[in-house]
Amino acid sequence: MRRSSLVIILAALLVGGSAIVYEVQSIARERAALTAEQKRVARLEHQLAELRQQRDDALRELELATQSLASASANAQPPRIAGDPARVTALNSWLVRLKRLKETFDQHPDQRIPELAFLTDLDWLTLARQLQLDSEEDLRRARAKAREAAFNKFRVSLAQAMRNYGAVANGAPLSDLFQLVPYFRPPLDPAVLARYEIADLSNPGAPSNRRVITERTPVDGEFDLRHTVNLDGRGGGSSPWIVDSLRQSTLTALSEYAAANNGQRPKNQVDILPYIHDPTTKIIQEAVLTYANDHHGQESGDPTALRPYVKDPAARALLEKLIAAKQNDDAP
Repeated sequence: MRRSSLVIILAALLVGGSAIVYEVQSIARERAALTAEQKRVARLEHQLAELRQQRDDALRELELATQSLASASANAQPPRIAGDPARVTALNSWLVRLKRLKETFDQHPDQRIPELAFLTDLDWLTLARQLQLDSEEDLRRARAKAREAAFNKFRVSLAQAMRNYGAVANGAPLSDLFQLVPYFRPPLDPAVLARYEIADLSNPGAPSNRRVITERTPVDGEFDLRHTVNLDGRGGGSSPWIVDSLRQSTLTALSEYAAANNGQRPKNQVDILPYIHDPTTKIIQEAVLTYANDHHGQESGDPTALRPYVKDPAARALLEKLIAAKQNDDAP
């Protein structure tokens, strides 16, 4: 064989050998990757099985709790449920808390609102599991949270009724909430709407009115939120009633200032102090301004920072209520 032919054959063998080696290495890498992927899938399947088991356990507990809900009245002993001892203890504790939560409304019927009818058994069970129910303050806060949950359920129905009304109103603005009565599905207890009004929450001198649906009065002014719903049903907000009362006092002062100054708006917050008539509210407003002066014009978002600036006992009591209201609003 000629030398050139031998070189060609050797080169071909080398190339072929390299290709074979590469292919073998590639297959090995693919097998390793496949093995890793199989392990990952196995781990995920195991995690999924655990999650399904947890879900099934939770659903069984919820089913048992819901079945026992009728027994958790103020005049009944907490139901006893058979099963795994640890789960029995947890579930019975849950139902005791549910009984306690319902009892507090039985003991304070003036704290009920008709919107509570919107809460389902699951809603009550969820509240009972989440809320602290030890002290009387805890119970006040729990009642406020239940009212808030009830409003949130009612709001969904209210928004739908407003959409139903808007579809046939030909652009006519809503002027009376009882115009919505025919548009609730299912029908609504009129006592619910009686708690609300259409109010103007605009700042004096604002270019347009801010008319909203809002509660007329709080049940517990220290713990309740004041909710607002825009007249199109698509927006709104909430704030503690005690905070809202201070805001309303400021708005009234702004209106009186404008009336006394040819419709002009004040150049400084100090200008409206003479128009705030409640002395304790005025002291709080003065403390806000003093704090801002001491901090380069920066207002505090935390009312506890105002404590050093409020010495009057009545104003200090109001400030502590503001602090408690904010803490309640921030609580889960």
